[in-house]
Amino acid sequence: MRPDPVPEAVWARLVKRAPPPEAAKPISLIAAMQIKTELCAHLPEDQALSCYAELMRVETGLSLRRLPLGSLGAALEETAEGLTIAHDGQGDLHNRAPVIYGPASVPEIRNRARRIRSGWLREVTIFARSAMVLHQGRLLFDAQEDEASALPVEMAFDPVIFRRCGPGEVMFLEDDAAERAHRIPEALSLLGINTVSFGHWMMEQLPQFLAARARLGDRLAPGAGPLPVLIDQHMPRQHRQSLRFFAGDGAIELVEIPRGHRVHVDRLYAVQNWFYAPHLLTTDQGLDIAAIHPTIEALTVLCRAGSAEIAARFDAAPPALPAGLGQSRRLFWARKPERHRAIDNWEEVAGWLTARGYVTCFPEELSFAEQMAAIHGADRIVVQNGSGSLGLLLAAAGTRLLYLSHPDMSRLAMQIEAHAQTGVEMRVLAGAFSKRTDRWVDQSNYWIAAADFDTALGWLDGPAEEGGS
Repeated sequence: MRPDPVPEAVWARLVKRAPPPEAAKPISLIAAMQIKTELCAHLPEDQALSCYAELMRVETGLSLRRLPLGSLGAALEETAEGLTIAHDGQGDLHNRAPVIYGPASVPEIRNRARRIRSGWLREVTIFARSAMVLHQGRLLFDAQEDEASALPVEMAFDPVIFRRCGPGEVMFLEDDAAERAHRIPEALSLLGINTVSFGHWMMEQLPQFLAARARLGDRLAPGAGPLPVLIDQHMPRQHRQSLRFFAGDGAIELVEIPRGHRVHVDRLYAVQNWFYAPHLLTTDQGLDIAAIHPTIEALTVLCRAGSAEIAARFDAAPPALPAGLGQSRRLFWARKPERHRAIDNWEEVAGWLTARGYVTCFPEELSFAEQMAAIHGADRIVVQNGSGSLGLLLAAAGTRLLYLSHPDMSRLAMQIEAHAQTGVEMRVLAGAFSKRTDRWVDQSNYWIAAADFDTALGWLDGPAEEGGS
């Protein structure tokens, strides 16, 4: 039933965004966020919550509670058992700018290092698809110093936040429904707001798992009993496969948590991220990139170890690959042309690459092991801007990589630096905007010019340079 203060057009839009009866999957976080923000713009808070529960088909259990926001890193430092400091947060960082072919300029990023901790927290509640940890009456998330205040973030994108009510406070969506609650004595959580995105998984959750595996030692040894690892339901299959790939037999038990559910954990192992990963930015224009503090060297230690582990396993037993893929050392690691952030002359670019001996591959069509085998079997890779490109952080040292993108690459220096530190030489081929989006410029389409392509491929296919790959 539409409340009178909500215009008919707005209500119709909200009903369209809401989950239909018997939906196979929950609606997207952005659709749920839009329902929250539109209701809060037209209704008092209690009515907005009631309408939200109705539209989301949650019959009982929801209420609102004002909670302060806190830093996960600070809480680990104050209360964690077995505290480990992966990086002390001291020193200035230099993320170098790339060589670029085409119409673009990528700034280097100079900033301060991030302090990175891990350890066991007692008596916490965590939530499916959420970046939040409820601990001692505060909602903790992985931001520190100026990170949370310097970037424009819509906090209601997180499923347990109804709205932000101040710089350091939010209205928390309390849920006391027993059917959506779980209790686990001990666990590692890989739940998160970005877990359905392969790029975020490769930069956040998979490195967190590798760090936990390295630091927990005997807790993940054979015979210790499998450690529950909490993961979000409805993730791409490759995310689960990546954990199985690196876990070892019987070391972990994957526990899927459905959207809208919460888990009370008596003893949670928490690992901070290597950079601030806010979601959802209200815009990606005019960002203060220096406030992100990407501590890349701590991340690349894990990437180098993971890459060496992949190489050793495939030397012993390489997986079968689709016809043509396993025989090529030249790959076009492509993105479906109908998606956003598209190359408008994609077919032409793919044809140019095919003529030079590159095999076109869409990584989402491969298992995780097949992706890694294809990457490790190649020494020259062309990759499109997008989530799939971050799987190449596990490429073998000596690989030469050409990255295709539109001109808006303000954060790319972090990826350039990560590849440089893992022994992969990465350069950029930029195309001019063909369709520029205003709110999130990163989603814009672009066009690759033939002359720039020929110049870039001259480097890519050329001999290794002295001191380079």
